Amino acid sequence: MRNEGKDILDSLEYRFTGKIEKNNLIKRVIGVYGDIIDIKDGQVYVNGKPQKEEYTKGSTTTGSMLRFPVEVPEGKVFVLGDNRENSLDSRDLGFVDIAQIKGKAFFRVMPFNRFGQIK
Repeated sequence: MRNEGKDILDSLEYRFTGKIEKNNLIKRVIGVYGDIIDIKDGQVYVNGKPQKEEYTKGSTTTGSMLRFPVEVPEGKVFVLGDNRENSLDSRDLGFVDIAQIKGKAFFRVMPFNRFGQIK
């Protein structure tokens, strides 16, 4: 089960020390090699097209690591968390190496009202 408070503290610690205490993060891959990612006015754009993201919570801001728009380099992905206002993701960590991806989430346990298969 995800501890939102600890995630926020870990994010703050990372911003000041560069140290990450997490073993695994679950994030959505938003962009792959060659994609142009832009974030403006709370909206995510991939290759100039606004993304329909009904699953997100909060407004999407740009973060501190990257300057947008940005192109995803070879061997990397751009990831975002669903809770956009409190997520440690590519906006603060930069691109993620494809080799670091361990799997794909396919089932949700929490919150209970959304228990079941992830589409």
